[in-house]
Amino acid sequence: MAPFLTLAYVYEKTGNMTYLPWLDGWAEWALYDLPRTKYGGFQHITYVEDNEQELWDDTLMTTVIPLAKIGKAAQPTADFSFMAGSLARQKVARLDTILRMLYGLVETVGARLLSLKFSSYSSLSRMILSGFTYAIHSKHSARHCHNSNLESGAWHTLVDHADSYLEASATAGFAYGILKAVLRRYIDSQYRVVGEKAIQYVLHNVDETGELQQTSYGTPMGHDLQFYKNTPLTPMPYGQAMAIMALGEYLWTYF
Repeated sequence: MAPFLTLAYVYEKTGNMTYLPWLDGWAEWALYDLPRTKYGGFQHITYVEDNEQELWDDTLMTTVIPLAKIGKAAQPTADFSFMAGSLARQKVARLDTILRMLYGLVETVGARLLSLKFSSYSSLSRMILSGFTYAIHSKHSARHCHNSNLESGAWHTLVDHADSYLEASATAGFAYGILKAVLRRYIDSQYRVVGEKAIQYVLHNVDETGELQQTSYGTPMGHDLQFYKNTPLTPMPYGQAMAIMALGEYLWTYF
């Protein structure tokens, strides 16, 4: 679904009707055929496995936001309110699941709670929140990001475990979300320095070929904290995308 976010923007700009069947077809699939979890969230399916009953913030980035944009761009040919409303419903489904886990209402929650500490998930949420939520939530999230940020400008792959490695793609995600939230005045300008420090760390980890290093090999849900610490570091396409978004957002500082 992720490429259709770009296609929806292209359609909105050009009005080229050739794109509509692709947008409508994939939106229909996401709305009606994408497997759901018990509480109505989109199940995160990858080429490796179906991740039965697993909610990932990745899905908000790769499916829900494209779906909302398709609904906006394709109106009135699409059910805009239904598509755009999916973002709110999916976020509520995730909050509902987290609350159930915290209060012991879901079985075998230990491993799932661990993922809440995973910086890549947290940074994806930061990116999403900066564009789609109100200032009160953004301010709370920014304070948390500020407290977790190190002198290096980076975040550990487990945000509250200093013995886990620093992770560049997550840092890029935090940088993007913080800088966008500052630009839109969702949060105070005091947080700009946090985003700019993160940008410097990202730039430091882009090699001479333009490839982002220091990126964890995927964002799966592990069964214990050691799982995340042991995840190997290697350049990844999603890391490249997060770095591009962060650096692109940083350019607005100069316009």
